[in-house]
Amino acid sequence: MSSPSSPSFGLSHLLVLRGPAAHWASEQFRSKWPYLAALGAGCLVGASGVFLAQRLSLRVAPHVGAGDAALSRELTSLHGTIRDLREAVRELKEAQQGKRLK
Repeated sequence: MSSPSSPSFGLSHLLVLRGPAAHWASEQFRSKWPYLAALGAGCLVGASGVFLAQRLSLRVAPHVGAGDAALSRELTSLHGTIRDLREAVRELKEAQQGKRLK
């Protein structure tokens, strides 16, 4: 059995490898350790972000309900304005193309 101070204690201890294979497996695990740690930290940050966003949405949702009617009217107004602007741009493009053809 390897001791913690021996160079092949890491992954090779779990796989019961001996000799050069044990050294190679141990070195491969050591070289990937920072990447695995960063991946784990990223997963923790991502999961906590999702959890916080979910908690925040539950807390904010009851307070937003009062302004839903006003927000809906504003969005409807903006939709109409965008539709009018698209129509105006289309008409301008058609007029510009008519001038080029003449």
